[in-house]
Amino acid sequence: MDINEKIKTMVMAQQKMIDAVAKIDPKLEIYPGWCISEVIAHLIGWDELAIALVTELNQKGKNERILIDTIDLYNRQSVKKRKALSLKEIINQYVSVRLSLLGLLQKTPIKTLAMDADLPWGDEGSVLQVLDIWIDHEAEHLDELIERSAKGNEL
Repeated sequence: MDINEKIKTMVMAQQKMIDAVAKIDPKLEIYPGWCISEVIAHLIGWDELAIALVTELNQKGKNERILIDTIDLYNRQSVKKRKALSLKEIINQYVSVRLSLLGLLQKTPIKTLAMDADLPWGDEGSVLQVLDIWIDHEAEHLDELIERSAKGNEL
């Protein structure tokens, strides 16, 4: 999948998520301790991490400072950062951060997106590989959200 296909997939996936969220009780617990606001806040955090990584690679040609302690801790921090926001504010941020990421991806040379780099969680890989992970990750959350919603209320 080339970068334009990845971008298109990310746009469509986000729209599917927003459409699903609109049909779900916002108080429905999707995961233990997480309602829909926390799930979306978590996704925003990963888009922000991708923005930081791509920016670092564009500026320095390598990742020197975009690091996380653990994935679980990063997820908790992303959710906590948005705890005071309404679901509408979180959705608006989800859209605006994703647009920023997509714009940055379009401006970044493909060789930068394809080069191996130290990823924030300690592995090595390219931004293109990270985007594949993001796409699968968001799709998994959407599937789980729909499944959980079907058990908790009609979608």
